[in-house]
Amino acid sequence: MAGHELLPLRAAIDALPRGVAVTDAAGILRLWNRSARELLGWSEDDVVGRFCTDVVVPFADRDMAEEVLRSAIAGLPWQGVATLAHRDGSSVKVLLYERPLPKEGSEEGWWIWAFEDLRERQGVARRLGELADRLRLALDAGGLGTWRWDRATGRTQWSPRLEELFGLDHGAFDGTFEGWVERLHPDDRAQSLAAVDQAIASRGSYVVNHRAVWPDGTVRWLEGRGAVTVDDAGTVTGTIGCAADVTERVLATEELRRALDALEGAAAAERLNAERLEFLVHLNDAIDSATDERSLMTNVAFSAVRRLGDWCSVTVMPEEDDEPPVVEVAHVDPEMVALAQELQVRYPYDPDATGGVAAVLRGGGTEFIAELDESFIDGLDAPEGAKEVARELRLHSAITVPVEAGHGVLGAILFVNVAGSRPFTHDDVALAQVVGERVGAAIENMRLRERLHRDQFRRALDALLDQVTICRPIRDEAGDIVDFTVEYMNAGTADGAGRSAPELIGQRVLELYPGWVELGLFDAFRAVVDRQEPLVLERQRYEGTTAEGRPIDGWWTLQVVPFEDGYLAAARDETSAVLAERELRQARSEQERTRMAVELLQAACLPDELPRVDGLDIAVRYEPARAEMPVGGDWYDVFSLPSCGDVGVVVADVAGHGDEAARTMVQVRNVVRALALEGLEPDEVLRRANGAIAAEGDDRPFVTCSYMVISEDQRSARWASAGHYPPLLRRGDRAATLDQVVGLPLGVRRSVSYETSGVGLERGDVMVLFTDGLVERRGEIIDVGLERVCAVLASGPASPADEVLSHTVEGLLAGRRRDDDLAVVGLVLVEDRGGSQPAQIGVTSEPS
Repeated sequence: MAGHELLPLRAAIDALPRGVAVTDAAGILRLWNRSARELLGWSEDDVVGRFCTDVVVPFADRDMAEEVLRSAIAGLPWQGVATLAHRDGSSVKVLLYERPLPKEGSEEGWWIWAFEDLRERQGVARRLGELADRLRLALDAGGLGTWRWDRATGRTQWSPRLEELFGLDHGAFDGTFEGWVERLHPDDRAQSLAAVDQAIASRGSYVVNHRAVWPDGTVRWLEGRGAVTVDDAGTVTGTIGCAADVTERVLATEELRRALDALEGAAAAERLNAERLEFLVHLNDAIDSATDERSLMTNVAFSAVRRLGDWCSVTVMPEEDDEPPVVEVAHVDPEMVALAQELQVRYPYDPDATGGVAAVLRGGGTEFIAELDESFIDGLDAPEGAKEVARELRLHSAITVPVEAGHGVLGAILFVNVAGSRPFTHDDVALAQVVGERVGAAIENMRLRERLHRDQFRRALDALLDQVTICRPIRDEAGDIVDFTVEYMNAGTADGAGRSAPELIGQRVLELYPGWVELGLFDAFRAVVDRQEPLVLERQRYEGTTAEGRPIDGWWTLQVVPFEDGYLAAARDETSAVLAERELRQARSEQERTRMAVELLQAACLPDELPRVDGLDIAVRYEPARAEMPVGGDWYDVFSLPSCGDVGVVVADVAGHGDEAARTMVQVRNVVRALALEGLEPDEVLRRANGAIAAEGDDRPFVTCSYMVISEDQRSARWASAGHYPPLLRRGDRAATLDQVVGLPLGVRRSVSYETSGVGLERGDVMVLFTDGLVERRGEIIDVGLERVCAVLASGPASPADEVLSHTVEGLLAGRRRDDDLAVVGLVLVEDRGGSQPAQIGVTSEPS
């Protein structure tokens, strides 16, 4: 830094929140404050001693910079928008202010440059300009006056300029040391004389700054710089020196100091405002995170500590008028919390107290005590012990605000600062009142939500079909539960005696259900409350009478859980379900007996074994549509005809399922086999069978039936059909249905004639007779089903018969749900009559 003249600027510009630089007349940077470094990234070491435009002006803006410098050289101030270079190479748009700063005793001066980011407030530019003007005035050097004091003669010689500086006409000074002292301001005399005496004693120089009082009362500040003169022997002979009027500089310095104090005050105010805003943010978070009133009070108290007081207590009045207030305390010193709580215990809340929280709760409004001094504590209307605790708490300043909502005062909050902390201000009072309002609104909202949830909860219970009861315990003096009171019972339900909710609410449980004690139910319900453990009773039988003699008999499932200080019980009347289950078990037992009887009919209906016929491989399948009823109306029969050596084959379907269809099946099977064994032709067998069945009456189910006879030489087959599907014939790799004349099903009409159809056979032929379960599907015409079964039959093995049926049945029915029973007979004319296989019977109770 060049020149002592800039020394007063060092502290001043570093205190400023804007960038400030000082250059000499040649544009060389001499001063660079902290704010300039923060704004542009250049440190003072980077820039001092360098030409200003080489450092902070981008190349593209050099012309503008030179124009600004020419204005400065001309002694003209300049301000405007400029672009400065950041140390990282970026550009920063600033508002730039230039003011000339004359250099004392020289025609050349300094230039002061102030710049701020355009985002800063525009008003800063004006203040910096004013500050630069004040600094210029403060450092403006005026004319110098000189003096010489001769110690030997006591005479003092003043120059005319010095007389002017003291407000005297030329020659008016009396030339005495005392005359100088008399013109010093009384408050500055001792200091000035001490400086002179110290210089004489040390034979050195001195500087005195003092006020001069002019004859007309005008006061001016002068700065004198003097030196002690000595002779050859070193003896002090006097002093010489000069003085200048520095009034403007002193006043400017004082103004600068006041401005800096104001800036510091504004910064402190901004910090305080920021802290208050931060506190409100914390307060909102504290309120939002609270789950109930107590946690809300705790959160608020601890949020306020350090931000709006050293000590905070939150007092809230419960909704019930007969309950005492709830208090939560927080303190910056955890050990002091215990002391504050001790004060509450020893001296509990007094609703009639004349001041403090009680007065605020009564609607007295905010109470503000700026300073809680010893005299205030002595004047409290409180026991001496309470005053002593207050002294230990070192109370210094206090604010008590109401916690208010739309329905009045809900509580109060006390904020206290202790000794060593700042006293509260009216701004703090306003902030505390905002806290009280927000806490009041939060508590009111909580209570409204709680009431709303309680109402919604009751409405939800009322919508349940189960009986829901809420009971409160009745306790003796020892605190043991001796009974319960019915507090709530959901609407639209009744207990086992038929009593409705209005009849039960408010009654004692043991008076309503005296039998509970003997059954142990009362002890079980009491344990739910005492142990806070749920209880579940499945289909509990209760049989008894009420106090009025009403009978109660039934089964209930109970779920009991702790609820607040009592219990909530949900009861479901299971009586109807229990009785229905009994009836269902009886029905199932009856069904099982029926199933066993039907199985016996099945054993009588289907053959245990098939005849062994040389050259003829026989296989059969039977599968019911329902596993739970394994015998339906479908059946088959294969037997030898002893009279002629032929083989008889029957496949039939009785309409319906169950025992009636099974009984009809047994009857038809016996009639058909008996007629066939007489050696009658197929058409005659069916005609006589129809007559026998029709004679039983019109209410008997009808029967479709196909009866086929395989000749002894196995070269032909003849059959007759009573409403039944035609047989299938596979020869080689082709399969088709056989042409036939179809008659009415058996039992439809008393007198019906049938016609025998026939077909020639060859070795390797496959014959299949079947019922509708093999081909029928819902929504499909029968021709499609017949084409499908022929295709599957032709695509599989041609022997043995069992594999033929397995391939055909599984290929058609695997994975499908069937609604009809299935009976199938397969016959294979083996190539070598001597190589016939044993007949295969396939009967299952599980549908495919």
